[in-house]
Amino acid sequence: MSHSHEVGLRRRIGSSIVDQAVNSGTNFFIAVIGARLLEPADFGGFVVALSIAYFFIGVQRAVIGDPMLIHVPGLEAEQAKRSCRDALSVALLLGAIGFTTMLMIGLVGSELTEDLVFVAPWMPMVLVQDASRYVFLSSFRPTSALVSDGLWALVQTSAVGIAFAADIVTPEVLSAAWGFGATAGAFFYLASARMGTFSLTPQAWFRSVAQLSRSFLGISVLNQVHQQCILLIPGALLSAESTGAIRSVQLLAFQPVQLLNVAIIAILVPTMVKLRAAGRQREIFGLMRRLTLLLLSMCAVGIAFVSVWHDSLIELTFPEYAEAGNSLIPFAVFASIYLVTMPAQVVLRTLRSVNSVFVAQFVATVLTVPGIVVGALTHGVAGVSWALVITSLPFVVIVGRRCMIAVRAEDNGSRLTASTP
Repeated sequence: MSHSHEVGLRRRIGSSIVDQAVNSGTNFFIAVIGARLLEPADFGGFVVALSIAYFFIGVQRAVIGDPMLIHVPGLEAEQAKRSCRDALSVALLLGAIGFTTMLMIGLVGSELTEDLVFVAPWMPMVLVQDASRYVFLSSFRPTSALVSDGLWALVQTSAVGIAFAADIVTPEVLSAAWGFGATAGAFFYLASARMGTFSLTPQAWFRSVAQLSRSFLGISVLNQVHQQCILLIPGALLSAESTGAIRSVQLLAFQPVQLLNVAIIAILVPTMVKLRAAGRQREIFGLMRRLTLLLLSMCAVGIAFVSVWHDSLIELTFPEYAEAGNSLIPFAVFASIYLVTMPAQVVLRTLRSVNSVFVAQFVATVLTVPGIVVGALTHGVAGVSWALVITSLPFVVIVGRRCMIAVRAEDNGSRLTASTP
């Protein structure tokens, strides 16, 4: 890869990291504002409504977003436009399903779910906006994705500010602020779409990415189960305060790494797919080796920093859980383990071997449950943290091994093609 291409790649990665931070920050902001300004009972219902909305966003990313990063960059221009229109139609359809489902639950459910009727109407535009981000990313336009998410953040923040000034902060108003922001981001895409808007053939998308969607949907479900086990099992075996302590160190040590992981994958996968389509596999593998060494260095520095400053970090951010400071060290190791596997995951996605990541995540999730139970019963929160480190090691082994097999097969295939007259 030429120097100019590497500079362009670094710029796109930078834009993607900022975009992912804005995207995550927008949803984090609305939850924090709700926690600060709503009554506890109102906040509980609002959080439930947002959690169900995030579930549909997760489904959309598994069915549309992640497969799009692999499928679209390798297509010709007209095929890419048609495929993106099909994908946006699926997003609109999923939004309609989300709207109907959430409205029915809100109308006939309990007091805890009644706020779903305020969030439900915004689901079509929320999913269209989120899908449009992946259209931008798969067409190498991360700055446009940033503008879309920036509009969402600006409109949402302005609406919350007006509501606060008028003293009318309620679940209905916060839901509307969230929804208006998403609508602004969606309309930015619709107004500037180079890839087209919607089609009448959403089924074409499912036909083209069926295997990818199934694998990503399975990975999404396993990730959700894994995250819930990390929080719920210690809460059941120890105390609610233990869940709060684990969540606090998770936010400090794992969340930034997760943000970086998602942002880099969103840029690297389309780039690597493009290189593969051009027959430049060796550049892919060389770039991934250099990236692995860079991430190993970053992780070493990060772990050393947390080892020295863990008590100060937890006291500065979550002083109520200051006793959990020692657990930051194993969580930093846990986060680093997943980060250094990212280049291998990029290669597996590029080579369409996503099922290998699913297998690795399945094994890690299955091992996590007994690991957390033993860790919680023997050493409390610290035991849970170190259990996550140990149970994540098979993930590294499986992903690394599957990556080596996939690379060897790809290399042999390339040599066979080159030798064929």
